[in-house]
Amino acid sequence: MRALKIDYEAVPWKDAGPGGVQYKPVLLNGLGASLVKFGPNATHKVHSHDEVQMVFCLEGEIDFFVKDSQSERLEVLKKGDVIAFQPGVEHGTRTVGPAMCLVIWNPMERFTADSIVV
Repeated sequence: MRALKIDYEAVPWKDAGPGGVQYKPVLLNGLGASLVKFGPNATHKVHSHDEVQMVFCLEGEIDFFVKDSQSERLEVLKKGDVIAFQPGVEHGTRTVGPAMCLVIWNPMERFTADSIVV
């Protein structure tokens, strides 16, 4: 067993594609977390995950396009809001202004090559 303090501020942001979204993933025993930063007018294409995903909006406002077994809809996250996705739920994002969120995946089976592994 061990604990590891990370100088997260020194970790470089990684581009999540051409839509103006960046992230900094950390992985511990299969649990993953990342700050995700959205620039103004950022988009992230509709996709799904094999993992459970929780998104905590820390700054700004994020529009989530959601397609699940209930409906297709727009969910607007503002600072303090949380949205949780079961595996397979399709979702994509768009912002008007800058925004930031904390995303947690369990288990995180993506980003393992570019994560800080604790």
